[in-house]
Amino acid sequence: MNKEKKASTIRLLKISFLIFDLALAVVLAFLTTAYVSAKNVKNAPAPAPLTPQEKSFLQTVLDSTYTKERDPLCLRSLPYPAQAPLLDVKAKSAILVDTLTGSILYEKNADEEIPPASLTKIVEMYVVLNECKKKNISLQSEVPIPEEALAENLPADASRMCLGRGEHVTLEELLLGLAVASGNDASIATAKFVSGSMEEFVKKMNEAVKEAGLTRTHFVESSGYSEENITTAREFARFARHYINTFPEALAHFHSQRKIVYPQERNFSEAEKKRFKAGEKFSYEQENTNKLLGQLEGCDGLKTGFINESGYNIAVTAERSGTRFLSVTMGGPGSSTAEGNKWRVADNTAIVEYAFDTFADFRSEVSQAVSVPLAGCSQKSVNLVPAFPLNFTAPKGAKLSVTKKVPEYIFDSVECGKQYGLLAYTSGDRILFTVPLVADRSIGSGGIFDSAVAEILKRM
Repeated sequence: MNKEKKASTIRLLKISFLIFDLALAVVLAFLTTAYVSAKNVKNAPAPAPLTPQEKSFLQTVLDSTYTKERDPLCLRSLPYPAQAPLLDVKAKSAILVDTLTGSILYEKNADEEIPPASLTKIVEMYVVLNECKKKNISLQSEVPIPEEALAENLPADASRMCLGRGEHVTLEELLLGLAVASGNDASIATAKFVSGSMEEFVKKMNEAVKEAGLTRTHFVESSGYSEENITTAREFARFARHYINTFPEALAHFHSQRKIVYPQERNFSEAEKKRFKAGEKFSYEQENTNKLLGQLEGCDGLKTGFINESGYNIAVTAERSGTRFLSVTMGGPGSSTAEGNKWRVADNTAIVEYAFDTFADFRSEVSQAVSVPLAGCSQKSVNLVPAFPLNFTAPKGAKLSVTKKVPEYIFDSVECGKQYGLLAYTSGDRILFTVPLVADRSIGSGGIFDSAVAEILKRM
């Protein structure tokens, strides 16, 4: 009996050792495989492209996390310290911005409330072009000239395109009259054509500036003749930048035109046709009110404005070698149009030349996305992408370097939009611009084997 018991015990021990050996072999094989896998994690293939749903979710997350940085309308300070310019600007209020990046490069009393005068017509043109974009109206439409829009019915000091009774004029020609001659008659005719009344059109203007984030800008009529229209240089620069970036073709088509001749033969009323055949000449040639056109290199816009309550206002834009700046000066001095133009030209030439002498746009021409291997996750890798556009206003002539700080691995799980790295642009030892590198998707934890691989990597 004792012999049988002893034999049974030996058999149990042998089975136990066998099971232990098998378990140990399995564990060793598991750990060896995990170790080999850990060694190969660095060679993980790039992740699959994002699905449309994943792209949409990423944009939503980034827009909510980096609101100001991703806002295409936001005006912002330079991302690095810069010495303030010594500019002797005579206008009461002024601001200079980079239209690509929104960086503010100079300002003077930019939040003082001043009537925009005929700068108002930029907002009118935005509303019209936006309605055309929506296909609600067409630039080729012929516009009836209402009685209140006749040049003869305007106040004596109002600028005019010289619209006459019974003439045939298109919406496109009226916009040219707004941009070049600053015609209040063109403004009235346009507003009534688009919305049926001045009141309804002004509602659209105020909606447009509100949608653009302007809180201290308000209009009561479309031409800028009323001193009750109000804005600030900062807010108007924000809107003018928005206008230029939304409708860049308007610069060449309208704002850079040196003159307008109106009416031409195609515009004549029946009465004017008879007088024309009789040898009478009554077309009017008017030069663009923006005297910086042809004088300031690269200038192709934008608009002037003046009423007694505002002083001499102007929004000026110029482009050279792919960089575009926008200057807005308001409350400029002058006891006459000639004197007002003189100071508008002097102020804005100094401001814009300072911009081009000092700054230039940087645009990244290559993708800066980085694929990072994962450990302990249900997928092998994730892309880290810039959280916002890689555009900034750089010091002119700066030699730029870019460095990427990214982790060797990301462990356990990944959260879409979370920062895991950093992109830095430098010039020498000066940091000019940094952008977070964020995960382009969420990835959950993996299984036991993936966790083992992660633990091995953490200890390597």
